[in-house]
Amino acid sequence: MVYAGFAAVAIALFVMRPVREAAAWSYVGGWLILPVAAYPSFFQSATVTPIEIMGLVLPANMLVSKAAAVAAATCLASLIVDLRRWGSLRLGVLDGAMLAWCAWPLLRALLAGDPGSGWLPSAYLLAAWGGPWLLGKLYFAGEDGATALLTAMAWSGVALLPVALIELVTGPIVYTTLYGCHPFSMDGIVRYVGYRPLAMFEDGNQYGVWIAMAALAGIALAKRERRWRVSAIALVVAALASQSVGAIMLLALGAVILSGRLHVPARWWKAGAIVGGGGAALYLSGLLPLERIARHTSIGGHILAIVRSTGRGSMLWRVSQDQKVLPLVHQHVLIGWGRWDWWMPVGFRPWGVPMLAVGQYGLIGLAVMVAALLVAPVLALVRHGTAGSIGAIAVVVILAAADAALNAFIFWPAIIAAGALADRRLAPNAVDNPSRPLSKSHRTP
Repeated sequence: MVYAGFAAVAIALFVMRPVREAAAWSYVGGWLILPVAAYPSFFQSATVTPIEIMGLVLPANMLVSKAAAVAAATCLASLIVDLRRWGSLRLGVLDGAMLAWCAWPLLRALLAGDPGSGWLPSAYLLAAWGGPWLLGKLYFAGEDGATALLTAMAWSGVALLPVALIELVTGPIVYTTLYGCHPFSMDGIVRYVGYRPLAMFEDGNQYGVWIAMAALAGIALAKRERRWRVSAIALVVAALASQSVGAIMLLALGAVILSGRLHVPARWWKAGAIVGGGGAALYLSGLLPLERIARHTSIGGHILAIVRSTGRGSMLWRVSQDQKVLPLVHQHVLIGWGRWDWWMPVGFRPWGVPMLAVGQYGLIGLAVMVAALLVAPVLALVRHGTAGSIGAIAVVVILAAADAALNAFIFWPAIIAAGALADRRLAPNAVDNPSRPLSKSHRTP
């Protein structure tokens, strides 16, 4: 019922506001206020992290979720109020990767001789991934559209500041007060100082990367508009206060890249994509004996000791989880197991999206997922560099993907950004609504 009510709110937004602004706040706002999903009551009293509750990136045991509902409601409102824009939509080569990713569960099921098992997962991906992708193409293409998307990202961080302040002191209480149990409300919340907020997100790690990317968006906007400087500083402070070390490191890297002080030639982006893909393939193959290197070589031992001395063992834990499930991955390495719970035989699951994806849908599924998310931003950086809003949202997508490599969650507006970067043929300066002024989303707090 909450999701159905939100659909009505989304339609009202499109009627009352310029459509680009409505699209941004329907999608981003939905992520800020709605429950993640209908969590099973069994986990209301869980004292440990329940591995059976999956992130929403991949189809699993909660197909009715915020990821699908918010995107579907926003697209529905757009179709009702702004149908003419959909008639101007033109699909290009880069859209083929997203289409392949959404269709892969069904195609994989056909190859496995079980077509009935592929319909629902493909429908889920079409809503959760395809919906934001189309919204990006429709409303956020070009420099003006990218600026509007950065503005929505930054505003989302500003909207989170009161919750962040409360939960830094009290711990995650807002979600449980409004919607009841959250299975990850106790997962990694205790930090060096106080608590890491959860807000309305799937996990504290997702909050960490969300506030970090909002801060990066604020920094990008502050470069061109002085009025954003105070907000950008507040968002950076909030990101630091989240104490999500990985997200803070990504924020710092993104800020350096966008500052222009670190010049990255176009060929480096191409080389980085090739090296990253090759490294991921080597890691997933299991040919690199990471555990043996860490435990039985002097260099590996020194690295292990340094990491442990920092008190941050989460990276080592994630790698160890991946290594333990590799034998299962290799049994169906090309097309995967076709089940979200493929890791059950070993009694625990990996935590990063790539390993979860390759186990569920094989190397083919992982390849089309990565292509759908990363080809467009890499090409944008090759063509335009990091200058301007187009470069900024491209950097956001790449950093969000890097975070998802270690977590079972993702910064969902990155999919909108990838869609926007995939098709810049839509007129970037087109008026959002002829009867109203262009979006007010460029106003600053």
